[in-house]
Amino acid sequence: MRSLKTKTRESAAAGRAKIVARASRPCVSSAGVVQNRNHTGGTPVPLSPPSRIMLWLLRLLLFKLMFSSGCVKLLSGDPNWRNLTALTFHYQTQPLPTWLGWYAHQLPLAFQKFSCATMFAIEIGAPFLIFAPRRIRFFGAAALMSLQLLIMLTGNYTFFNFLAIALCLLLLDDFAIQKILPRKWRGLSSINSQPSTLNWNWPRAITVPLAAVVISISLFQMISMFGVRSRLLAPVPCWTECSCRCAR
Repeated sequence: MRSLKTKTRESAAAGRAKIVARASRPCVSSAGVVQNRNHTGGTPVPLSPPSRIMLWLLRLLLFKLMFSSGCVKLLSGDPNWRNLTALTFHYQTQPLPTWLGWYAHQLPLAFQKFSCATMFAIEIGAPFLIFAPRRIRFFGAAALMSLQLLIMLTGNYTFFNFLAIALCLLLLDDFAIQKILPRKWRGLSSINSQPSTLNWNWPRAITVPLAAVVISISLFQMISMFGVRSRLLAPVPCWTECSCRCAR
């Protein structure tokens, strides 16, 4: 009964994560525009680079998504996560397991514990690499994307994994993305290296207060997730506590 209750909470966490990732889709579309065609319909012209504030807000979203995914498992109180045996039945109870998930379920207990420990290392440790220097940040992006690919191979979470990978791409720069793009697509990204002809961006009078609000709310949610209660959180207890219950 305890395991069933925990799995129900994990399913709610997956649904919550999908909602968060879905909300980031318009932000990625607006902040990651690379090029557009001029008014005459001729050759593409480069746009100005995205706002660094918006870029870091999306990276913060990725940190919160991944770090919370690891923490809620340990904070759920289920001993199966703490003794690293949850994957012995996870593949049977996850949404629509794939045929590769069936083979993953047959792996020995030692490998299941190793996989669970690796998952915790990526979900809890790798998000901190988002704020690291360039090469270390790339390593964190590779770890997070590899985890999402493995999840896609063993279970069906619809578009959630694709959106999570899209957020991970924001940890790379143009030079790194050019190396992983097919050769015929590399010329498109080189357009962005030309001087920009469209220099409009959201004014700081809007982005700075927005960033302050988003960071504050995210901080309150992270504190509430660990069960910390404070009078400072009193104005927003209703939906932050509801969010934590869904995540757990």
